[in-house]
Amino acid sequence: LIRAGHRDARLDPPVAAGVAATLARQASDAIGGGVTEAHLARGVRSAHWPGRFEVMERDPLVVLDGAHNPGACAAVARTLDEYHYNDLHLVFGSLHDKDHQRMVDELPSPASVWACAPAHDRAADPAVLAAAFEAGGTADATAAATVAAALSRAREAAGSDDCVLGVG
Repeated sequence: LIRAGHRDARLDPPVAAGVAATLARQASDAIGGGVTEAHLARGVRSAHWPGRFEVMERDPLVVLDGAHNPGACAAVARTLDEYHYNDLHLVFGSLHDKDHQRMVDELPSPASVWACAPAHDRAADPAVLAAAFEAGGTADATAAATVAAALSRAREAAGSDDCVLGVG
């Protein structure tokens, strides 16, 4: 419920957790009870959303998020605001039918971008994605041949106090 609420309704994780808890309470009441506050607290503490602001490393901070629309990119930006880092190095891939410019506009300003194409037949051309970042004011936007190459280059460029964010 939490993941579906976050992804489909574009809710922030705390709001999605509240929605999920409310739904669980209502379902429990409808079938005669059984869900306690302790159950809900344990469920929220143990919730894991693979690919949703998933911190992979801490030195430098490496975060992966499947944000694939402007609303999800805005949610990633709000969550990233809670972290302390120097420069942001962005790995960005997308499908060609997405609103790239609005996604770029919702993300924090990066020091560098490596645009790449996911292994999908609808993948956007990395050069087109890099151009969207340049149009948004990013001076250092480069097209990379693969997602792995983009992530490797971003990690090489990042200092220990920087953040590498992979989205798309």
